Amino acid sequence: MKIDAITVAGLIIALMTFAAVTFLVVQHPFPAFSFAQTTAHYTSTSGNVGAEDSFFMWTSRNIDVLAQAFVLFTAAAGCLAVLSTQEKEEVS
Repeated sequence: MKIDAITVAGLIIALMTFAAVTFLVVQHPFPAFSFAQTTAHYTSTSGNVGAEDSFFMWTSRNIDVLAQAFVLFTAAAGCLAVLSTQEKEEVS
C-alpha cells in the first residue's frame, strides 16, 4: 500500500479527533454512580421517580452526544477509505 498525503492527513485528523474526544471524556466524567447510595432499597417508589430520571437523562447529554459524533465521524471516514481503495483497484 502506497502512503500518500491524503492518507497521512486523514490519519492525523483521526488521531487528533480521538485525542480530543478522550480529553473531553476525561474532563467531564459521567455521573452515573454519584447518585447511588448503599441502602437496602435501590429505588424509592414513594417519590417522583419519572421526573428525577428524566432530569438526569436530559442534563447529562454531553458524553452521549460526543460519543455519537465520534462514531459518525469514524463511520464516514471508514466508508470513504473503503470507496477510495475500491476506486484505485478498478483503475489499475
